[in-house]
Parts: sequence; C-alpha cells; structure tokens
Amino acid sequence: MEVPIPRQAEPAPALAAGSFVVWAPPARGLKGLLSFGRGTDGGERLKALASAAAALAAAGALPPAGFSAPASYSLAGGACLLVRYGLAQAAGLGLSHATPNVHYEPATRTACVFTGHLQNLDELVDRHSGETFGEGPTSPSSVLAGRGDPRQLAAETLLHMYIKERQAGGDLLLLLSELQGQFSFVLFDGEKRQVFAARDSSGSEPLYYALDEDGAVSLSNDQPPVPTADEGRVQWCELPPGHFISGRSPKVQQFALTPQQLSIRETYEREMDEDISPRAFAVLVEAQEEEMRRSLSDEMRRSRSLSPDRGHAAVY
Repeated sequence: MEVPIPRQAEPAPALAAGSFVVWAPPARGLKGLLSFGRGTDGGERLKALASAAAALAAAGALPPAGFSAPASYSLAGGACLLVRYGLAQAAGLGLSHATPNVHYEPATRTACVFTGHLQNLDELVDRHSGETFGEGPTSPSSVLAGRGDPRQLAAETLLHMYIKERQAGGDLLLLLSELQGQFSFVLFDGEKRQVFAARDSSGSEPLYYALDEDGAVSLSNDQPPVPTADEGRVQWCELPPGHFISGRSPKVQQFALTPQQLSIRETYEREMDEDISPRAFAVLVEAQEEEMRRSLSDEMRRSRSLSPDRGHAAVY
C-alpha cells in the first residue's frame, strides 16, 4: 500500500527582490475624512507584507539577492514605502548594482525611489545641486565618480529638482522634459503629502499603480500581492510609457511620445510635407489645368456636333 507523500505548502507570495511599494492615503478633504479609517488599512497591509517577506527570507524561502530582508520607510501623513533591495546585472559588463535606489529625508519624511539611469545626470547635478562645480578635479563627472552609484545620485537629484520646481511654482512637465534616459521613479512629497511618479517613453523600466475608491494610491515597479481589506489582492494597472501620475487626487497624464508614436507622427508629417510641398503643389495645379483643358475641349466638340449646320441631315 502506497503512502501518499504530503505536498509541501508553497511559500506565501511576498515582495520580490529589487522591488518596492509606495502607499499614500487619500487626501484629507471631505472624501478623505469620510474614508480615513479604511484608507489607513493600506499601511497596515504593507506592514503585513513586509513581515511575511522577512519571515520567508529568514526561513530561506526567498531566493538570495544580496539583500533579503525588506526595509520600510515611514513617510508623512501616514504614507509608507516598503523596499526589498536586490542586485541587478549591468548589461554586458558582468557587474552588479543595488536596486532600487532610495533617497530618504527623515526631517520631512519625503522619499524618491529610482530605477534605471539618466544619461545627462552630470548636467542635471551641475544645474540643480547645491554644490558648485568648476573645471578640473571638481567637475560634475569627477564628483559623480566620487559619489559611488550614479543611480543613487539620480534619486537625490530628482528630489532636489522637484522641490526646486515646486517652490518656484513651476510645471512638472518642465522637470520631466529635462530627463534623458531610461527610467521610472516614484516621489512622495512629505510637505504636500502627494505622489509624483513617471516612466520614460521607452518603457524599459516597469511601473504600476492602483487607485482605491477612497483616493488612496499604491505604486510599485512590480505587481506584489498586496492584500486588500476584503481579503483580495490589489489590482495593479501598468503606467504606460511616457506617462506620469501626480496630485492629491492622482491623475495619469502623458508627457512624452513613445517610439511607436514618434514613428507614426514622423510618417504623417512626411506625408503632409509631400502633399503641400511647392513641387507637389505645382504638379497638382498642372494636373488641374490639364483636366480643365480636356473638359473644355470635349465640351467644344459636343457643341459643334449639335450645331444646325452639322447636326441635321439634308431632306430631299
């Protein structure tokens, strides 16, 4: 008689290495006040997810990734950030770097989480950092080299750029227009108590969001199994490439065309240029004039065929 071998229970799903979750409660307006009790459950659910991930890591149920235990950050207004750091391979170099990169300011409980890279980081640092860069050994590139991982500096620089733009009453689109590279980021403003997140038009770095009915928002670079109050799971939506989400009542908006959209626009503009170019216009005019001459000639032939001289046979 065969004895059935009991199946080992699969480990509970948890936060994957290299991923993060940001949760922000609803705004404290009338809508937020009416649902405040339900909104604060989101932070507790993330804490439960962190505890599960930590327990699985301690038990060896999670794959090693350099940093097993998740880290949590307390943000202003009851918001929170949960990160499980991991290691990512640099393409073609055989090197690894920590991911994601978090810049956290405890005084204001503000944070910026960054993944990817910025091609013009040295220029952005030179323009927006509080440090003064000059020629020679204190140039931006040498400062970057001394800072270690440029991705970490990107998170810090993005936060400084945002604060500078906010204090000037500027437009977030101007900030996004300065960024060159393949990236996604989530920034939580501790003073305004709102989120600002974006994904570049290439879509190489993933970013997902979930909006609760009460106005709370969750953001992640993965689709972690965050539980909901009704014992379900958060339903994640992909933030499309070239889009951002921001505001106390977060809205998704587009700020850049994807490569496919650029290709369509270039094709359309090229066709339009051909349609209205001087050469095309001259050819069109010539064709119209030829058609008019042909029509006039046909009309004259019909008129002659119906004239009294030629239009009737002689009667004998």
